[in-house]
Amino acid sequence: MEEKRYALKVFYLGTNYYGFQRQLDVPTIEGELMKAFKEESLINDNFKYTAASRTDRGAHAIGQTIAFTVTKMINLDRLNDKLPSDIILWAYSEVPLKFNARREAIYRHYKYVIRDPGINIHKAREALEKIIGVHNFKNLCYKANKTTIRRIFVANVNRTEDGFLLFDFYGASFARGLIRKTVSAVMDVGLDEMSLEEFEKLLDPTYVPPKGIMPAPAENLFLVDAFYQLPFEINYQAVKNIREILEKNIHKNALFRFILSEFEKNYLRLLEIKGTLNYNKL
Repeated sequence: MEEKRYALKVFYLGTNYYGFQRQLDVPTIEGELMKAFKEESLINDNFKYTAASRTDRGAHAIGQTIAFTVTKMINLDRLNDKLPSDIILWAYSEVPLKFNARREAIYRHYKYVIRDPGINIHKAREALEKIIGVHNFKNLCYKANKTTIRRIFVANVNRTEDGFLLFDFYGASFARGLIRKTVSAVMDVGLDEMSLEEFEKLLDPTYVPPKGIMPAPAENLFLVDAFYQLPFEINYQAVKNIREILEKNIHKNALFRFILSEFEKNYLRLLEIKGTLNYNKL
């Protein structure tokens, strides 16, 4: 079989893992995926692989996307049988051999869910408006050697009737820690523990805040989607499994209700794209 490259949609609950990226001696999402791929003889040590995002320890994902090149057909059912139940491959698309899941995402959408301690939501929204556009987020990221300049398309927060705050962030890409630190700073603004003027200063990379911004907990964060205008083939058994694992956990943690809701939207969006695109164009 000639070389083919596939993009795969990955669902996972990050509770039992030390983040997405492979690490020595600790369980990670990527590590479990690599094990399954090797067991299926899909990859070797020199395989060409990319991932849309590297989520933090404890964070979750609905539409994480990975891409790799293989010389045999992939079978999502067999791969899912080799994966832990909290990691599920649920859709795939054949893509060009040069496709890069990180570089070619049109946007990434993250959602952060937290109990509302009684913030002034209008002030919180004013703060979030400040980050829209292109900024240097040095003060709202973990220390990094790479650039901290990012473009944010949408940043907003809404309050649910049962007392949760739902933060939504859409951007071209996100530096490590950016969303969690931004949520933390915006909550401070909403609680009158930080002024809007001080929040805006955080977007000045020459400004040194008197105290660091502590990131909000990772377990409340999930990657909703890395979006591509691609026609994905959906594995309906995998979709059923995702629904079951989320429904089973809803009574333990309300977060899973919001993850399930966003998953259903993603699923419908992929169905719509599949119905409007021509496979022969790939």
